[in-house]
Amino acid sequence: MIEDAINYPRDGDDARMTILIGGVLGLLSVLVVPVFLLLGFSVRVLRSVEAGEETPPTFGDWGELFVDGLKAFAIAFVYAIVPLVVLAATAGGTIVAAVSGDVTPGAVAGALFGFLLAGVLWLLAFYVIPAAVASFASEGRVGAAFDTAVLRRVLLDGRYATAWLVAFAFFVVAGVVVGVLSVVPPLGFVVGAFLDFYVAVAAAYLYAHAFMDASVGEVPPETGAQPAV
Repeated sequence: MIEDAINYPRDGDDARMTILIGGVLGLLSVLVVPVFLLLGFSVRVLRSVEAGEETPPTFGDWGELFVDGLKAFAIAFVYAIVPLVVLAATAGGTIVAAVSGDVTPGAVAGALFGFLLAGVLWLLAFYVIPAAVASFASEGRVGAAFDTAVLRRVLLDGRYATAWLVAFAFFVVAGVVVGVLSVVPPLGFVVGAFLDFYVAVAAAYLYAHAFMDASVGEVPPETGAQPAV
């Protein structure tokens, strides 16, 4: 699974051009619009893998990419609302306490608890969002991203949990590499844009396969389905 995911973004005759375009869009992400195009491409990857395509899709039909990207962003935002609110409330309360000089042991404990809770909620959101977007990509409906029956089956499946952890490791490794290269700022910025795109495509490949296996309830005959919790 790991090797397939790593190799997937560079498979196909158009892989180099696709990575080039994706990296350039990453470099231009400060303009906002490219962010939605990249999110839309991730949705396209999910659909392509779910359709059984062996090579990555290509860029094109930019309007569709942009719309899909907007929808994926909206889905992610909905799932991120609760951790955002908790984080904002905790940060706001901490700032008020610091400015007013009312830094009591209770206030410090409350701030620590709030930040810890926000961290846990963010982690949960990051776990749910890929499955939700994969469900949207599969059905073509935003409502599918909130289908609790499907999401419950996927999120509690060990195959999805494993794929999510592998993808998370990909992002961590990429972050470390970019961090090291950032000692030379232009190099870290440029390499980071291309590496982030490459990892995002590999991660989408993992999410799509895990979503398909878990959502249809396939059980590997050798081991059986392993629950995530």
